[in-house]
Amino acid sequence: MLSSAVALDEVVRATDGSLVLAIPAFVPAFIVTGVIIHIVRKDRREEREEAARAAAADN
Repeated sequence: MLSSAVALDEVVRATDGSLVLAIPAFVPAFIVTGVIIHIVRKDRREEREEAARAAAADN
Protein backbone atom coordinates (compact mmCIF):
# COMPACT_ATOMS: atom_id res chain seq x y z
CA MET A 1 0.00 0.00 0.00
CA LEU A 2 2.84 2.36 0.77
CA SER A 3 4.42 1.87 -2.65
CA SER A 4 1.26 3.02 -4.48
CA ALA A 5 1.13 6.18 -2.35
CA VAL A 6 4.74 6.96 -3.26
CA ALA A 7 4.05 6.33 -6.95
CA LEU A 8 1.00 8.62 -6.85
CA ASP A 9 3.08 11.36 -5.22
CA GLU A 10 5.68 11.09 -7.97
CA VAL A 11 3.01 11.40 -10.67
CA VAL A 12 1.64 14.56 -9.07
CA ARG A 13 5.10 16.11 -8.92
CA ALA A 14 5.75 15.30 -12.58
CA THR A 15 2.49 17.00 -13.56
CA ASP A 16 3.29 20.12 -11.55
CA GLY A 17 6.66 20.41 -13.28
CA SER A 18 5.19 20.28 -16.75
CA LEU A 19 2.67 22.98 -15.87
CA VAL A 20 5.46 25.26 -14.73
CA LEU A 21 7.31 24.63 -17.98
CA ALA A 22 4.18 25.45 -20.01
CA ILE A 23 3.71 28.90 -18.45
CA PRO A 24 6.25 30.63 -20.74
CA ALA A 25 4.29 29.40 -23.75
CA PHE A 26 1.04 30.98 -22.53
CA VAL A 27 2.36 34.34 -21.32
CA PRO A 28 2.97 35.75 -24.83
CA ALA A 29 -0.47 34.57 -25.93
CA PHE A 30 -2.09 36.39 -23.00
CA ILE A 31 -0.08 39.54 -23.77
CA VAL A 32 -1.10 39.52 -27.44
CA THR A 33 -4.73 38.90 -26.48
CA GLY A 34 -4.63 41.79 -24.02
CA VAL A 35 -3.19 44.16 -26.63
CA ILE A 36 -5.85 43.17 -29.16
CA ILE A 37 -8.65 43.67 -26.61
CA HIS A 38 -7.21 47.09 -25.71
CA ILE A 39 -7.08 48.18 -29.37
CA VAL A 40 -10.64 46.99 -30.04
CA ARG A 41 -12.03 48.76 -26.95
CA LYS A 42 -10.20 51.97 -27.86
CA ASP A 43 -11.49 51.84 -31.44
CA ARG A 44 -15.08 51.25 -30.32
CA ARG A 45 -14.86 54.10 -27.81
CA GLU A 46 -13.58 56.47 -30.51
CA GLU A 47 -16.39 55.40 -32.86
CA ARG A 48 -18.98 56.11 -30.15
CA GLU A 49 -17.51 59.56 -29.49
CA GLU A 50 -17.40 60.33 -33.21
CA ALA A 51 -21.05 59.29 -33.61
CA ALA A 52 -22.03 61.47 -30.66
CA ARG A 53 -20.18 64.45 -32.16
CA ALA A 54 -21.87 63.87 -35.53
CA ALA A 55 -25.28 63.69 -33.89
CA ALA A 56 -24.60 66.90 -31.95
CA ALA A 57 -23.50 68.64 -35.13
CA ASP A 58 -26.71 67.57 -36.91
CA ASN A 59 -28.86 69.20 -34.25
